[in-house]
Amino acid sequence: MGTRCESVTVPQRYFEELALSEQSESKSPKTDKILKMLEQSSTKMLSYTNREGYNLRKYSVNPGAESDYIKSIGREKRIEFFQRNLNSYVNHVLEDNVVSLPYFYRLSADNDITVYPSGAKVHLDQRERGGGYILGLTTALRQSVETPNTVISLYSPPGPTSFDHDPDNPYTEVGSYHDGQLYLMYFDGKKIHNVAVSISERGENFVRRILGDIYLEAQNKPTEKEKIFHLITSPKSTKLTIDQFFDFYQRFNLDEVIYKNNKGHEFTLWETLASLRSSFSGQLETGIKANINHQKLANGEYSGKEILLAYKSLIINYMSKKGLKSLKLGGSCGSDQKFSFEEMINNYENHLNNLSSLDRFLKGNLSKEVLMNADDEEKHDDYSCPNCGHTFRGEKKGSDSNTWVKSCQCGHKFNC
Repeated sequence: MGTRCESVTVPQRYFEELALSEQSESKSPKTDKILKMLEQSSTKMLSYTNREGYNLRKYSVNPGAESDYIKSIGREKRIEFFQRNLNSYVNHVLEDNVVSLPYFYRLSADNDITVYPSGAKVHLDQRERGGGYILGLTTALRQSVETPNTVISLYSPPGPTSFDHDPDNPYTEVGSYHDGQLYLMYFDGKKIHNVAVSISERGENFVRRILGDIYLEAQNKPTEKEKIFHLITSPKSTKLTIDQFFDFYQRFNLDEVIYKNNKGHEFTLWETLASLRSSFSGQLETGIKANINHQKLANGEYSGKEILLAYKSLIINYMSKKGLKSLKLGGSCGSDQKFSFEEMINNYENHLNNLSSLDRFLKGNLSKEVLMNADDEEKHDDYSCPNCGHTFRGEKKGSDSNTWVKSCQCGHKFNC
């Protein structure tokens, strides 16, 4: 949750064409109860156009949906919600890490999902994969609550994001998820901890070990859509606590590749487990900030255009800090297009309508010319994490050491 191209539209009905083909299969009474609750939802459906699909495909963000949702929640929850999305964007889309930042949830008796501790309601889009994602996620969260301290898994495989051809469905525009997402969660008696793991083709063996018979059953489905639907609606209990989970999976080949990101780095099982441990313990940090008018955001006055500008500023600040001239977005629905630094700045500057200059808005008040030449400045040599071997670009010589990388995603701390 929060690591796919998450759209915050409000659910009204949850089964489309493919769901009808699944009705002949037996479902547990608990699943039937959840389905009934979901189908009886009377919340109004928010409407979005294919422009949202374009933004999902190009930037991996749905600004119109986020803007509408921010306006619908309490003033005190708006900044926290948006900051959570921005942090997740840095980790998953810009860094393209194997493991997401942690999310904390609660599930009501009526299956309303809320963010802990703010209580903000989480809304998901039933148009994603024919409503199967919502059904599977709700079932997994319910299973977590009913079996405290036990790790529950749910897999959303690569493939089509939409099971219909509705031109107004933004997921139709996205097309396909490039990689899989394995969700791991557990309930500690107060809140549900949820972390997602990105899965490349070579990481499917890891998923198969965790899901067991559910994974094998999916392979026997006659169509790709039915295979996907079976997997995303079938959570699996590992019957392990979080500590037991780490101990158990460290017994396998730790050099096995789980995920290859868009920078070409191959995350091994060892790195993945180390990152998972760091994420569940709250030690993964991003350190990249977006440019936000917090007062306007808190007042619920941020339009979809301003939401998108905030994400664009995040991309610019990230590229500036990393000294990148170009960047390909990651994540399951990351764009196939590479953004140049010059393109991002010009695109951003052309859309500003209430600021006198770009340098006033960018982090550190750097001028456009300084930012454009950032990659040409003298840097320290690239360096590797002594713990996992991940390579980092050298920081700019003479730059503030407080802006340097402080830790690796495997948990190793650098002494700068």
